[in-house]
Amino acid sequence: MKQTNSRALILAALFTLVAPAPSIAASGSAEGEKAADAEPEEELLITLEAPLTSPLFSQTPVAVVDEEPITFADLVRRIGSIHQQMEEGSTSREIDYAELLDRLVTTQLIVHEARNIGLDELPGVVEDIDNVSTELLISKLMSRKLDGVAPEPSEVDALYGMMSREFELSTVKFKDEADALSFKAEVDKGSDFEEVAKKFAEEGKAEFEPSDGKFIKLKDLLPRIAQKVIRMKAGAVSEIFSDPGMFLMFHVEDVQPYDDPALLKEAQQKALEPAKKKAAREYAKYLEEKYCTVDEGLLKKVDFESKKTGFFSRGKKEPVDFDELEKDDRVVATVHTDPPYTVTISDLAKALRGAFYHGVETAAGRKKSLNKEKQIVLANLLFKRTAVAEARSLGIDQSEAYLATMDEYTTSTLFNMFVQKVVAPDVKISEDEVLEYYKAHIDDYSSPKMFRMSSIVFREPRNAEDALRKLERGADFKWVSANSPGQVAGGSPAVLDFDGALLTLTGVPEGMRERIADANRGDALIYSDDKGNHYVIEIDEVFAPTPQPYESVRGSVAKAIFEQKIKILIADWVEKLKTAYETRIFVKKVVE
Repeated sequence: MKQTNSRALILAALFTLVAPAPSIAASGSAEGEKAADAEPEEELLITLEAPLTSPLFSQTPVAVVDEEPITFADLVRRIGSIHQQMEEGSTSREIDYAELLDRLVTTQLIVHEARNIGLDELPGVVEDIDNVSTELLISKLMSRKLDGVAPEPSEVDALYGMMSREFELSTVKFKDEADALSFKAEVDKGSDFEEVAKKFAEEGKAEFEPSDGKFIKLKDLLPRIAQKVIRMKAGAVSEIFSDPGMFLMFHVEDVQPYDDPALLKEAQQKALEPAKKKAAREYAKYLEEKYCTVDEGLLKKVDFESKKTGFFSRGKKEPVDFDELEKDDRVVATVHTDPPYTVTISDLAKALRGAFYHGVETAAGRKKSLNKEKQIVLANLLFKRTAVAEARSLGIDQSEAYLATMDEYTTSTLFNMFVQKVVAPDVKISEDEVLEYYKAHIDDYSSPKMFRMSSIVFREPRNAEDALRKLERGADFKWVSANSPGQVAGGSPAVLDFDGALLTLTGVPEGMRERIADANRGDALIYSDDKGNHYVIEIDEVFAPTPQPYESVRGSVAKAIFEQKIKILIADWVEKLKTAYETRIFVKKVVE
């Protein structure tokens, strides 16, 4: 069997399979009829050790809710999600597999009830799930289609050639914009950049920094400057750039290429984006031709622009209100799917209005071509349908990845809808409850304890211990710092700088937190890091936690109470639902 380092693969679940007692009589025999009438024998219980991620057991139930199974695959997906959160740093808690399975059962019960009371049929829920399904199918289709797209080598070479250049730049800086403009005017007339720069510097109008043969890489320039410099050649003079408190101009003395593998990869990635966009446009056009019929005559005839009002309709040379177009039910395009999907002038007008945040009237006023925009909007409307049709024809909607994602999203949507519609209305919170919770959890609504400290860093523990003894005997910290041998030079990147900064417990190394948590002003201690440095710390000031005003945190306090009550009510619902729907858990324990 192929080995892997994945922790999940070495886990095993011990669970019980339930099988009917075997019949010893042949079907239809007298003995068989007697056996059928007899009391059923006890279930045969089989204990099995199964690797958690083995494909042989992926569809094996670990629990059942009203005959709906929760499988090994469901459990593994949830574990994978938690592992991802741990890698991203959003959680550091160890996985409790029993709790995890219990949450899966809870979710299944709530979702099962949500379906039974028709929450999955609510128009908003249906639309939301359909929209997510469409987006997911399109995403997976385009990912598959664009997977092999690569940029043209010549485009990569050209882009890399521009990016992998370094420039020898002479710089002149001005405090007054008028001086910068005067300088630029002289240079524009043909005067030598360096001579004019030296003259302005002598007059106190500018600061001149010659290049002195030093080169700077394009990637090390400020982005706004790099965008201008990238196309400049030797001898060119830049425009005036403004910086806080000054104005700048550059003269390109020389340009030379250099090799940088990392920059080559960046160039390849940059060149890939337009290649993918081009391939996507071509594919969308192919799908439109494959699935659609467009009434080009009608599309051309419908005029969304007019000098007087911005809009015309049906080829008439008379102004009409844009709302009239949204009532026009003539079909401008048909997508030949089962069932067919049609786009009317009304659909096009509404989509066109939605494409402009400030309204189509504003777009027309800004001379935005609505007739050109209608082509783009129609293409987008058709692409949504044709891409979904193509994804279904390729079986993407039956793929394990798609089904798993949609199942997870649907489950989450129905669970949240049940909480919103059924559970939350029963939550009642009084002002007294909020105030009482605030007082009981005042530490959660207070600024953290903060410290200001000074430090001396030593390489040898004995030197640190000697300095600490002097401090404990009442010696002045500055005197100890000035007269203690064996100190590590300040400014070293391996040395932590605690001096003067206002720090919280989370702002100091973990090994130091417990040492200073209860420290008071004047206390001294030693902290040793993993780099061999030994810090003698003296606490200069301690700032106690300060509660935030009740009025400013009342909303977050009420939210905390609300969430607590929701959890309690969900637990109550789960107990009720377990009596309504047969629930069985087959996992006995998880072992490593």
